[in-house]
Amino acid sequence: MIFFFFQVVPLLTIIAAALVYSGGGMLIPHSLLWGQHAATTKLCSMGYIKCGEPDMDSSVEHRALHDILKLQSDGGIRNFQKSYLPESVSLCGDPERTIEQNRDGLGFGLKLLSPYNPVTMPKAEVAANNFGLMINSNSSSSEYVMVYIHGGGFAIGSPEAALGSIIDFSEGIGHTGPVLACRYPLSPETKMPGILAGTAACVDHMKSLYPNKKILLAGDSAGGSLILYLHRGSVLKEGKAVADGYLLISPGIDLSITFKETVDPLLTKDLWNIMAENFLPAMEPEGAKYWSPSFFSDKELANLPHTWMWIGGADPLAEAQVAFSKRFPSIKTFNNNHHFHDGILFYKWYPSDMKPALAAAMP
Repeated sequence: MIFFFFQVVPLLTIIAAALVYSGGGMLIPHSLLWGQHAATTKLCSMGYIKCGEPDMDSSVEHRALHDILKLQSDGGIRNFQKSYLPESVSLCGDPERTIEQNRDGLGFGLKLLSPYNPVTMPKAEVAANNFGLMINSNSSSSEYVMVYIHGGGFAIGSPEAALGSIIDFSEGIGHTGPVLACRYPLSPETKMPGILAGTAACVDHMKSLYPNKKILLAGDSAGGSLILYLHRGSVLKEGKAVADGYLLISPGIDLSITFKETVDPLLTKDLWNIMAENFLPAMEPEGAKYWSPSFFSDKELANLPHTWMWIGGADPLAEAQVAFSKRFPSIKTFNNNHHFHDGILFYKWYPSDMKPALAAAMP
């Protein structure tokens, strides 16, 4: 079982676990090399390196993992991606690159971390009016449908990049009905409330397609924030929740924080600063606190439906997530101290994390 685990888990999953468990230690278990092998195999299948060539021998694998464990966070990941991945790739944010390059890089990273290879990944349809990607559109096996809102600091990400993780998450929680992976406009090209309006259009589209079904909203990081924005707007306008249940994965609860150094290999300080540089101007004139659910009043968050919130203990936003969840009895949390920001989206080995989700959001 352990041998199989290290064969199939992608490289950055191994990195994340190593960062948390090792505390930056210098010893590298030999079994970690299987994670490196899985990553290079996937790079080959995606066409980024030539197949069948010894692109990384064991000494290079050791050095890459050594660099990451030693430097941790920003420095380690950046050193790895510059030394061992294609020139265009910026997995966790690079301040020397444009927002478009960072978007491409994150898209690459999500596909690398996805449990699916492009050839084997289930197919999705382009939704009407380009609202996103539809999965299982003809399924009638569930009494509810899901709208999934991807993360990326309002500035990065797309349904295409996140598709493998969204499908894996849906399957993991046991949802077999239709899913819309929402496409919404990004900052800095679009400002608030335009970003929010694009998200609301996805929800309205699913309500029109499935008028007799319950609506479940799921989102990670900024996607979780957008769900709570939609809730606030619906409560203030109509006095009710925008949907029947919410699944929030590492939601951006406080966007006004001063970001500190972190061992989280996904949400690094550099990546946060790149996203903030692009989304904070889009939130004016109200500012970041207005768009931070931590500062929403109880009135603005009234009638919060059954909600499941997943919290990664290494996530620099975890403290705000925990404090927010304690305000509302309708929120059930799953706090995994050994995972990182959005970590649940990149694992095939977390069934205990997944089981409570659907029951908590749609009891």
